[in-house]
Amino acid sequence: MKNPDLAIRIGVIAKLDPLLTVPVRDMEARPDDEPPYVLLSTQTTSQERVKSSFDHNCTLLIQVYSRAELTVNRGTVDAIAGIITEALVTDDPDELISVSGFKVISCILESMSDDTLPYGDGRLTTRKLIRLRYRLQEI
Repeated sequence: MKNPDLAIRIGVIAKLDPLLTVPVRDMEARPDDEPPYVLLSTQTTSQERVKSSFDHNCTLLIQVYSRAELTVNRGTVDAIAGIITEALVTDDPDELISVSGFKVISCILESMSDDTLPYGDGRLTTRKLIRLRYRLQEI
């Protein structure tokens, strides 16, 4: 059985990098990163045997960060989240990400939420959480 987690993150970064003007980071932000930026984080994977291969159900949490002075500014995270979901969530098989060793069958938006966290210097960090569910077939 192959593990698709890293291949999914590579495919998502390849799809988003040319579309966004903010950094897209894999699993952790760099120490000098100032929001806004996009962080690919928590993944889950389960598999089921189908005939002679495996199907995988994988989730990926994408976090969009922004920071503002004393007020909540959701406009930045909402705009970035819109670009992300438009690029990744599609019914068109030709528009799905490319994942080495797997055929991507679908990508759906499982959930989207947001929150605001105090940063400690009078600024607030706004975060949009996008959870995508990929269905893949091992090839």
